Formats: sequence, structure tokens, C-alpha cells
Amino acid sequence: MTDGSVAKAADQVSMARNGPLSALFPPCVRVLLARPPIACQRRAVMRGPILIVDDDPTLREALGRILRAEGHEVLEAASGDEAVVAARRERPALMVVDYAMPGMDGEMVLDALRSELDGTPTVLLTTTDQQQLRAERLGALGLCKPFQVEELLAAVDRHQQLAD
Repeated sequence: MTDGSVAKAADQVSMARNGPLSALFPPCVRVLLARPPIACQRRAVMRGPILIVDDDPTLREALGRILRAEGHEVLEAASGDEAVVAARRERPALMVVDYAMPGMDGEMVLDALRSELDGTPTVLLTTTDQQQLRAERLGALGLCKPFQVEELLAAVDRHQQLAD
């Protein structure tokens, strides 16, 4: 990521946080935007794409912008079915998957991909303690909503360090 693209990403995050449209964001996205710009921090970048799977387009796009600002290649899927197709085609280095989605939920996505992508690190976005425990039993990191951006970035960093 060049210094110019880092500055541009920081400006975009700042505009989203402070601009007139910020009030239109749902609370889960406002939490993500209510932090210092992260694009100026240097972090390790995953060696492959990060697949973000969430049926909430606003949250999915916000997570994508944040991870792209950190220099990661990001793929997005709006459903479990889309996630399975994208994961089989692109072989992500990390998956960030919403646990509770209509149709194929996060757990079903992991089950569908278990034999093909065994060992692909996964962060399951949960909303309850029960989902959190279930995520850990499935071998995924459970990240309970609402979460701070730093928590997500720390999870990405941990998986990057394990891959190195």
C-alpha cells in the first residue's frame, strides 16, 4: 500500500465517520467508525484474500473498507451459499462469517467447506454467549457483536502470525 493510498483510505474513513451521512449508518457501523483512523497503522497483510460473509450489506461493506484500508485483499459474500461458491473458487486465507444468517448460517458454511478448506482460519461473528461457545467448538474464533475494530484486526493479525 503506497503512502498516497494510505492517506486516501484514512480520509475516506474520516469522511464516513464525520460526514453528513454518518447518522444514516446503523449503530453497528457507527461503532466501527468511532475510532481513530486505522489506515495509517502498519500491520502484516494476509497472503491471500479475506472472505467477509454477512447478510447485512452495511456491516459487510464497512468491514471490507476497514480491511482494505489495512492493505488486505477482500472478497464479500451476502449469503452462506455465495460464501461457499466464493471460498471454493478463491481459497481465502481467512474467513469472517456472520453466525446468524437466513438460509445457510455460519455454522452451515463451515460444515460445507470443512473437507475442502480444512485449516482455513475463521472468525465467526456472534451475538450470544451460546454462539460464542459453539464457534470455539467448531475451531473458529468467536467475535461477539458489537465488537471494536481493534478486536477484528487483532484476530486478523493473530491468524497472519500463525500463517507465517
